[in-house]
Amino acid sequence: MPIRLEQMDSQTYAATQSNQNETEAVRQKLVECKTMVEKLFQQKASLEQTILKGKREQPCSQDEEEHHGEDSTSDNCDVHCITCGLPTPLRTAVKHFEKCFNRYENQTSYGSLVPTPNSIFCDIQNPKTKTWCKRLKVLCPEHFRESVEDTAGVCGMPLTNEDFVKTGKFCRIPKKNCSKHPSWERVKRAELDLEVLRAYMRMEELVEQETILMRTIQSRGGIVQSLLNYSLAHRPEDGKSAASSTSSTSLSADASF
Repeated sequence: MPIRLEQMDSQTYAATQSNQNETEAVRQKLVECKTMVEKLFQQKASLEQTILKGKREQPCSQDEEEHHGEDSTSDNCDVHCITCGLPTPLRTAVKHFEKCFNRYENQTSYGSLVPTPNSIFCDIQNPKTKTWCKRLKVLCPEHFRESVEDTAGVCGMPLTNEDFVKTGKFCRIPKKNCSKHPSWERVKRAELDLEVLRAYMRMEELVEQETILMRTIQSRGGIVQSLLNYSLAHRPEDGKSAASSTSSTSLSADASF
């Protein structure tokens, strides 16, 4: 047994080398995920600055608001709701979609027994089930309510040209009257939070893969593995391996007598 352990320490196995390469690749992906999360948080901070900048804009005149209403009602077609299937006017389609989504989303609950402070989740406790809500904070139809400051003032949506390039201008229609950009801040925040959530889930998968690989490498040099598996070095690289191979051969020869 000591000879086998000595041989296992002196040899490099292809399976161990392969696992080490896989571990390095997993760790590199973890670093990339962490970098992505940092960039997403920077984008969230930039979004909050854009929202504050848009709120400082002065409301448009009555004529501009009426012109905005004419443009939004120029196409009088109806679209079918993707949730309930009912036809709804194109002007109010987005608001109708949001109401239907909230109504059906309320029928399902996502809870956990452990809260997650300072996170992207809602984390409001249900007194009946003693669980903490795990919906996205900005999309939770049960607990999220916009404040009075968020509903007042202008829309503040950054405007783009035909090539979807920002022009530096903002929508100055009052938020309660703007039918083109309803709840745009909530949608933008939800998009970034969803990307952060996906990155966290990916990081959890990578950490689990790294743990499995490390356990595989550590269990390969154990006593049980040494007893069940044996590798014969036909071409010893140094004198030490050659000596151990010679002693192993002599022991087997003595055992035969």
